Amino acid sequence: MSVLTAVGILVLAMLIMASLQLVPGIFALFSHYVAGKYPRSRATDLSTFFILGVETSVVVIFFCTYAILCCSPAVTFIVDSDIFAWTMAGIFIALTLGILGFYFRKGPGTKLFISRRLASNFNAKVIATKTRSDAFTLGLTASVPELIFTLPIYLMAAISIMRLDSTPLERAGIILLFAIVSVFPLIIIHHLSNHNFADFIKFRFKNKAFFRFVLALFYLFIAALIILGVTA
Repeated sequence: MSVLTAVGILVLAMLIMASLQLVPGIFALFSHYVAGKYPRSRATDLSTFFILGVETSVVVIFFCTYAILCCSPAVTFIVDSDIFAWTMAGIFIALTLGILGFYFRKGPGTKLFISRRLASNFNAKVIATKTRSDAFTLGLTASVPELIFTLPIYLMAAISIMRLDSTPLERAGIILLFAIVSVFPLIIIHHLSNHNFADFIKFRFKNKAFFRFVLALFYLFIAALIILGVTA
């Protein structure tokens, strides 16, 4: 994998993380709920800890993935093989089809792929949130159902960082940038929290086809870059 290919995968990985819709949907509901229940300062405080929880989740998963790749010679050997590269390309093509097929549920609404029972559990956790630790924990766990779409992203992003000629400090900076980009949509939603939650639903409904197409395209581009790295 060339440096240019590694950078391209990293950029696409960040764009995917910023475009996924599950965590922003949960946070929009959370932000709307706390804004209506608590004073503005209290609502801002809880929203901040939710965002910190999401960011912590991203950093921990990314760091663990990177550490496993770096610390195990056997894993490194597998990752460097052409078979692994073709397997990952196949996974990203499958995820492209998954985004197009079931990331958004069929129908006129904006419901995502998670079960209705899980969605109800998240709604209950939003309502039950009263403290900073509650908000942090909710943010920490919000992205778990989406790991089917994000784990390959973490893996390829970690491999791409390993391919860069950079210092440990620079690599840590890239991981932090990855986390910041991942929560950037939440920051935007927080600053627009004075808008009605219905406005967010209308926005997502209006742009559902766009998000589906763009996400699928990003996954497909990563698959193409992986194949290019093998065949070049």
